[in-house]
Amino acid sequence: MSEIWTSEFGAAATRVNAWAKPAPSTHFTPWGGNADHPRRRASDFAPSPMAAAPEDEPEADIETIRAHAFAEGFDHGRQAVLAEFARQREALAQLIRSAEALQPEPAGPLAAVLTETVTRLVRQIVGEVKIDPALLKERAEAIADLVTAECGPARLRMHPDDIAMLDGVELGVPVAADHHLASGTIILESGEGWIEDGPQVRLARLRAQLDAMALPR
Repeated sequence: MSEIWTSEFGAAATRVNAWAKPAPSTHFTPWGGNADHPRRRASDFAPSPMAAAPEDEPEADIETIRAHAFAEGFDHGRQAVLAEFARQREALAQLIRSAEALQPEPAGPLAAVLTETVTRLVRQIVGEVKIDPALLKERAEAIADLVTAECGPARLRMHPDDIAMLDGVELGVPVAADHHLASGTIILESGEGWIEDGPQVRLARLRAQLDAMALPR
């Protein structure tokens, strides 16, 4: 029996019909009937759901990390190589510009002046120097030795003053005087052509050599 029910409560109890409405009691108040106690629902007393267990974090992929590090290092290395290549290319371009600035001026005009000066100087020297009879004789004999039987008739043409200096010298070839020739000039005429030697011929050879030296290589 409940301890709440006592004899005092039993003496005070009033007998009522089963169909009679019970009088309000001041001793019992249903749960939620008081304003201080809000009405509750059955779901309020249901056990709270357990908190979801935290999901495990995915493990780090070593291969992915390694591939990412390799790609990053490769990109940095490539950038460094390109920067070094650009620096060397700029240095080479600067060197080429410096070399072009140091190139000498074309030697054509200077060489032409030098050739003309040397030729004029040699002409002056040749004009002032007297013809050496011994040298003239040596040159005449050298040209006369070129005559052979196959050449046919041949003769030497020389300036009259040069013929006078060779008076008495036997050259083996007839000698003819030519006033139009410069002193020291010897021309050998034969059936096959002619050969000339003298100061003018040697000056022409000298000038040709000077011109060849002046040409750009």
